[in-house]
Amino acid sequence: MGWWNKLVRDKKEKEMRKLLDDSEVPEFDMRIELKVRTKCPSKYKLIDLETGAEYIGKLPTEEDPNYWRRTN
Repeated sequence: MGWWNKLVRDKKEKEMRKLLDDSEVPEFDMRIELKVRTKCPSKYKLIDLETGAEYIGKLPTEEDPNYWRRTN
């Protein structure tokens, strides 16, 4: 059994998150890290389907160590 199937099987459905389109998705007890490997980070856009916040990928700098820049 893969790690994803185990995570979903072992998940206690304590909390659901409601998205902007009124659908619901499960919230897990642990953080899940999502990674994008690319030579061109600025071609990617991340949209939080719960809040509507939008981000564009970027290289981190000393002033701003984040890999995502909020656009709205």
